[in-house]
Amino acid sequence: DFGTLELSILRKITKKGDNDLFLVGDLAQTVLPKYLKLEDAGIEIEKTKNFKLRLNYRNTKEILKASYEIMVENIDEAFIDDSDLEILDPIYANRTGEKPYLLFAENLQGEISAAYNFAKQVANEKGQNYKICIVICGYTSYEISLYSKILNIKPLDGSTVFSQNNIFLSDLEQTKGFEFNDVIIVNCNEGILPS
Repeated sequence: DFGTLELSILRKITKKGDNDLFLVGDLAQTVLPKYLKLEDAGIEIEKTKNFKLRLNYRNTKEILKASYEIMVENIDEAFIDDSDLEILDPIYANRTGEKPYLLFAENLQGEISAAYNFAKQVANEKGQNYKICIVICGYTSYEISLYSKILNIKPLDGSTVFSQNNIFLSDLEQTKGFEFNDVIIVNCNEGILPS
């Protein structure tokens, strides 16, 4: 998540030499893009030392297969042509788990109600250490914080204390970097995702 400014500071405090800096990034996961140009930060990368990591160890095979199929079946070709997006066939890690559910409701209120009832049921079965996040796409963190008061669910923000709750409410961007046992995403509709 570094931009040119942060990288230029790292360049200045690191003695130049072979293998002096090791950089890893995923441009497909950029949430709040900063200006980033390695050359402007004084960092030169040999083409032979630049390679793509394709093995996804973070998700189960089932989640990767489902998300890949949904993306391939629904992505607009104009979106691919108009961006620097590169779609790689996933290489699955050995980790397996339950298949994700894909459900439909008549409206957003029905989606949120079903998600909350499901989360409460799972939380009661699994106990306090089992963490669940309900993500509502298409809304800001401010809107989510207001709605969390109506639902009486802790919003995911900088003041979140995980030990005190097991169900959280969030916008999509706030979830980056957090780990939950279950994530329920609502409002995944055309015109909302991708934005």
